[in-house]
Amino acid sequence: MSSSYKLKSYFSKEWFSYNFLVLISYYFTAIFGMNYIHYEGATPIWAPAGIVFATVFIFGYKIWPAIFLGAYALNYPILSSLGSTFLEINLSALLCAGGNTLVVLIGYYTVSKLTDKSHPFKNIHNIIIFLFFGMIVPALLNSLTGGLTYSNITNNWNNFFPFWLNWFLGDLGGIIILTPLILNFKKEELLLTKVPKLIEFILLTIFLYFIINLFFVVDFILPLSIVLPVILIFIFRFGKFETALSVFILSIFSIWILNNPNNIFYKIYPYAPLIPLTFSLISISVTSIVVSTVLSEDRHKRNELLKKNTELNQWYQITLDREERNIELKKEVNELLKKLGTPKKYLTK
Repeated sequence: MSSSYKLKSYFSKEWFSYNFLVLISYYFTAIFGMNYIHYEGATPIWAPAGIVFATVFIFGYKIWPAIFLGAYALNYPILSSLGSTFLEINLSALLCAGGNTLVVLIGYYTVSKLTDKSHPFKNIHNIIIFLFFGMIVPALLNSLTGGLTYSNITNNWNNFFPFWLNWFLGDLGGIIILTPLILNFKKEELLLTKVPKLIEFILLTIFLYFIINLFFVVDFILPLSIVLPVILIFIFRFGKFETALSVFILSIFSIWILNNPNNIFYKIYPYAPLIPLTFSLISISVTSIVVSTVLSEDRHKRNELLKKNTELNQWYQITLDREERNIELKKEVNELLKKLGTPKKYLTK
């Protein structure tokens, strides 16, 4: 987690710029996600949840105005269309925006404290902390706040549980898929800048698309056994960023194909197709993050060992060179002493 982008003060040029950037990203990804609502006002992957968590890790606490304004701007027109009074609509929109902002800041604070402000995907310990305090708890609190607010303003409590569950899973999916994608981006480690790797990545992505199409038309659901081997190829052939990118592409393919009412999720789960799909994507994403992190740690340790071994060999060679030089100097001294007629017992050994 680099500190070079951390916002130092309010109302500076950087503060306005980055807050505006996050606000625009939050709002337009939310609008895009709203176009893919399938069941009870929910989406399979709520991208803004992942974006705000990534940005708060990048920019720090002072990015909260963008999160608050983005959530308010999104919820206000939706709540307005549900009726009720002007005051109740505003209070409900403020409650949703405030709850959304607060859980993000609390999640960031907790994860930062428990991981000593290191990268949340640096090692398995950090990942476990992030999965619980940066994903599950914030998604749970945010979905409860939103579910209670919308159920209260519509006075429709019969659909509270499915509405809350889809909201909760959507937030989980958005956080676990988008946040690693953004935070694992490092230009110096990007393998896609190499033409052979780029071609390999494109070919694997095309293969993944065909696998997803096959997966959605069969009459049984085996998401992990069909899709995960392909993701494992990405994991072993590429780094953490490319792995996160492959899971993101997998999610896009899944949401796109889900629009077809003849897919397997609608056949088996006609009243709740999002739940198994989102759960599958979350499971695949968590698995890919854990495995890619373990491999990344192994590569890092291996590189460190190779570096240390190289330094040790260099030091050993320098030592040998010094010893050889000392032997040569002793010979030269002895030769000089012999010429001066020095007794043999006084010669250097």
